[in-house]
Amino acid sequence: MQNEESILLDGNVLAEQRDYLEIGFLEVSPDNQWLAYAIDDTGDELYEIRFLHLTTGRELQSRILSASYSGVWAADSRHFYYVRENRKRRPHAVFMHALDCQTDTDVLVYKERDPKFFVDVSQSQDGCLIFFSSESKTTTEVRYRRSEDVSSRPRLVAPRSDGVRYFPDHHDGWLYLRTNRNRKEFSIQRCRLDNCHKSEWCEVLHFESQRHCKDMLLFKEFMVSLETCLGQDEIRILELQTGLEHPVTFPDSVYVLEDGTNMEFDTLNLRLQYSALHIPERIYNYNMRTRELTLLKEQQVPGGHNSREYEIQRIYVPGADGTLIPATMVRKANLDLSRPHACILTGYGAYGIREDLGFCIGTLSFIERDCIYVVAHVRGGGFLGEAWYEAGKLHFKRNSFDDFAAVARWLIEQGYTTNGQLALEGASAGGLLVATVLNQNPGLCAGALAAVPFVDVLSSMMDPDLPLTTFEYEEWGDPNDAEDRAVIAAYSPVDNVRTQPYPAILITVGLQDPRVPYWEGLKWAERLRKANTGATPILVRANVGAGHSGASGRYETLRELAYEQAFLLDSVGLAEVGL
Repeated sequence: MQNEESILLDGNVLAEQRDYLEIGFLEVSPDNQWLAYAIDDTGDELYEIRFLHLTTGRELQSRILSASYSGVWAADSRHFYYVRENRKRRPHAVFMHALDCQTDTDVLVYKERDPKFFVDVSQSQDGCLIFFSSESKTTTEVRYRRSEDVSSRPRLVAPRSDGVRYFPDHHDGWLYLRTNRNRKEFSIQRCRLDNCHKSEWCEVLHFESQRHCKDMLLFKEFMVSLETCLGQDEIRILELQTGLEHPVTFPDSVYVLEDGTNMEFDTLNLRLQYSALHIPERIYNYNMRTRELTLLKEQQVPGGHNSREYEIQRIYVPGADGTLIPATMVRKANLDLSRPHACILTGYGAYGIREDLGFCIGTLSFIERDCIYVVAHVRGGGFLGEAWYEAGKLHFKRNSFDDFAAVARWLIEQGYTTNGQLALEGASAGGLLVATVLNQNPGLCAGALAAVPFVDVLSSMMDPDLPLTTFEYEEWGDPNDAEDRAVIAAYSPVDNVRTQPYPAILITVGLQDPRVPYWEGLKWAERLRKANTGATPILVRANVGAGHSGASGRYETLRELAYEQAFLLDSVGLAEVGL
């Protein structure tokens, strides 16, 4: 039957006899005969790439070991591009594998020699070009090869220029580039593929000062621009032939809007993902010509869910320097605000990444117990675009910590919560945010969760053998520079633990974590236990069978989440409140 569903790959079967399994990517060959898939069964983010014949179910004996996170097919469906890491765990080279050959004959296509740059391989939306990208935190350089060409030397789009980032796609002989060249918040420019010198780039879409272009997607007849304006997601559709444009609109005031899985180039349909902290994820199909929006699927919540029973709002809190810090608050719509309530405050504040405002069923667990849940959009994150990010990195990193503390104090001052009912939460760089605020603000809260926290900043940034160190000099600073070192030393949590009372703290680490080594959390916990003058516990939960992302598998993930939430609820006095 033509439309009969079939299982190409069963993750449950792969996971049997394994404590951990992550499927890194799934790539079907252009002739629909082969599936290339990558698995990680330890959590260390080194993948094994396998090749499965979709008609016969036969899997090739040759497998690519210790690969990185991306891969694409050439047009002939016989060659596959992938990324390898060097001995310091940095993605540094693109190789090409031929299906009928052993992996030791794989061909080196591109190799990056600057340790501040990581490489990636991708494909244009129309399938015509393969892109080989080198990217640091501030600069990009991209080469390309036509998909049907597996032998020529990749051609350079534009040489790297310090501070200039560009992300190309291809359409009918033109390169369209999302770039910060000339505009900090990015614009979309284009040039001929055969003449892509920067002097030939011309602007297709520009953006007002408060609007940030975060992504671009090309189709045969349309271009999609994914944007944010004052932290709110928006999508603009441009008809390529006429230049006419229109927005895709939604009635809610606070939401997350992303492009979904859009595999087809010659289509009028744009797949969208839509959700909010109080709205389960919805998958929409949007016809870019008729402008018809069709709901395809909505996430089901066990026991039922009514979004109207919750109140979500954007608040603005005066920071230490007078800057207004945005935050997003969600709570029950009928919650009695004449008295304070337990409150969970979370944040991230690094890499220009916007804090997650999508639906998470775990958040409901707090809200249904009359908690107020707040996401602080501190400087260093990407909530208000590139300028907001730059205001919280390098020598301005202190702004991130001051902003988070300001939101916490404001919630207390406004009567939403009290010190004894407030808990802080952050993961990875968000763990750094939480840890630094705890050092600098004794008595601020009753509990804190720091998941896989980046807390030994000074020592880690002084070790160039760690995978991310040189790559992140442009984020945190280079401690070989005396001024950078002084800035890092002033906030690095492990180096600034003080003899004072600390709240109850849960620290989680992953033994296989390649991003934040497990010993950072253990070192911080040891110093906290010695310095803590209070009676509160400093707990460590180590996952010996996982890495930075925690447990894999639905049930293990839920158990891990339940443990962390039980700790937070206990710290704010709600351990006995059931649902």
